[in-house]
Amino acid sequence: MLVKSPQFVASGYVKSSVDDPIDGARVELEGNFLTADGSRGRSFFATASTDASGFYFMPGNRVSAETVNQTLRIDYVRVSKAGYLEIAEDLSPGVEIPAPYTQELPDIFITEATGIAVEGQVTERDSLEPIVGAVVRGSGGATATTDESGRYTFTLDQFD
Repeated sequence: MLVKSPQFVASGYVKSSVDDPIDGARVELEGNFLTADGSRGRSFFATASTDASGFYFMPGNRVSAETVNQTLRIDYVRVSKAGYLEIAEDLSPGVEIPAPYTQELPDIFITEATGIAVEGQVTERDSLEPIVGAVVRGSGGATATTDESGRYTFTLDQFD
């Protein structure tokens, strides 16, 4: 059974690495409703596209009678757009949004893919936690250092 209200509503902005708005980016959110005891309940998945100002808005996704008073936890966000590096972030331990499920999320920054040769992420083997500050070595002496998400990028000019 679906109820008319409340609805899950998330919004925010996608911007370039130099703070310019990104038009037409696809934003995906995944998560779960949390039951009264804090365990994972029903899952959800929502998508939206950004407008010319980089703004996205996810209305709808009506909740069921079963989830109407449960907290919603966003566990994962993915942002993609042709010509940009895809962002896929695990938000552990998650962003919790109590009913009525309205939340403006932090700005998301994506990087133009021009000149990118190799990108990746370094994580701890067992926990999969990102490793910050790891130095990754490529051929010909090229190096890259991981950021706060454990991500690194080699550009084409590093392999001249």
